[in-house]
Amino acid sequence: MSPTLKRVGKYRIFIWSEENQASFEDPHVHVAEGTKGRPGYKEAEIWLGPPVAEKDNGDYRKRELNEDMRIVEQNRDELQRKWDERFPEPR
Repeated sequence: MSPTLKRVGKYRIFIWSEENQASFEDPHVHVAEGTKGRPGYKEAEIWLGPPVAEKDNGDYRKRELNEDMRIVEQNRDELQRKWDERFPEPR
């Protein structure tokens, strides 16, 4: 399951609800464009930081990744709060 945290324009920002159960990774989100399994789908992982940073750029070009990171930075507090609600265990 991958609940959507926020939509901004053509981008969907989400987390995988089970991915952090065993690994306790630092907070991060997935930013996707398009429909998974269809041509043109792109997905990147971005650390919430601070500072916001690239975890995995997926198929995004640098310019597109910079746009993803800008969107995450602008919404970082909200995304961090939603991460903490979903994964309340200490990291």
